[in-house]
Parts: sequence; C-alpha cells; structure tokens
Amino acid sequence: MKNSCKRNEDGTLPRVICPQCRLGVTRIQDLSNQDMKKVRQLALIDMTALCDLLELDVKRHKTCKRKIPESALFGVPLATLLENDQKVKPTATTPLILQAVS
Repeated sequence: MKNSCKRNEDGTLPRVICPQCRLGVTRIQDLSNQDMKKVRQLALIDMTALCDLLELDVKRHKTCKRKIPESALFGVPLATLLENDQKVKPTATTPLILQAVS
C-alpha cells in the first residue's frame, strides 16, 4: 500500500483527486431502477475498499423498522377501508378485502 493513501501524521486524510473520465458524466435521471440498485451495491463496495485503504472504521447500522399500528391493513387504517368500501356497498360492516380473505 502506498504511503500517500494512508492518513497523514497529524491524523488528517489525504486529498483525493478523481480523474476525469473520457466518457463524461452520468446523471441520476439517466439511470433506471435496476441501474440504481446496481450502483448502490457498487458504491458500497468502492466506499468499503476506500475506507479500508484509509484505515477508517466503518460500522453498518441496522435499518429501523417502521412501526405500523396493528389497527391498519397495508398501512391504511381499517376505518378508512370501511368508509371507502361503504361508498361502493352501503351495507358493508367489514372491509371488503377482509370478506374476500375469509
């Protein structure tokens, strides 16, 4: 490993200059959803390698799960489902999706 890639003696990181690519710049708007997933994975690999090279400690954080109230179905409150279903079928007492499941 080159000494220029490590931290400086005072603990600061070296200045990194990215070379210009002859193919130009790709903008986020130019990428499809599949491309974005691949870019995300490749960026993680590159950043991990760079942090290893610079001897930086990287800790991955677990993503927090969103708490969804138990009274909701597919993120929609049951009362809202029932109100919308009563517009279609005024005699409905339970959401139509629950009737279809049972």
